[in-house]
Amino acid sequence: MFRAVTAVLIHSIQFPATQVCGYRMIFDLRGLSWAQLKLCTPTNMLLMIRSTQYCFPARYKGFHLLSENKLFHFVWAVTHPLLTPKLKKRIMFHSDDLSALKDYIHPSILPQEFGGEAETFENTKWSDILEESTDQVMNFLHYGYKD
Repeated sequence: MFRAVTAVLIHSIQFPATQVCGYRMIFDLRGLSWAQLKLCTPTNMLLMIRSTQYCFPARYKGFHLLSENKLFHFVWAVTHPLLTPKLKKRIMFHSDDLSALKDYIHPSILPQEFGGEAETFENTKWSDILEESTDQVMNFLHYGYKD
């Protein structure tokens, strides 16, 4: 999962519009279960947080969390203290009320399942892009490390 997210970020940061406008991310947490939580080890969480905050040259404009449940709040209690104040301010909890999401993301680009006007989200295009760029991404992931 971490490599997939890294691959999407590496690919998308190459677009000038992304470099200027940054990222607004939506995390739909419906269906989060213990099966996913067991991957949220302290080491994995620290790696994810540090790489997001300090290693990847992105402009994070907002993280929008939807349908968060008790399991997520457990992870949040552990990770929240590790975030920078700037990032903490950019994390928004929407629960099941999607109306406020339109204040941050224009309805014309917000997928229908999140109350917008755009097509339903389909990740097939991203899957194909990642499949085609696997070698390039694996090369990027080795920068700074000796074999």
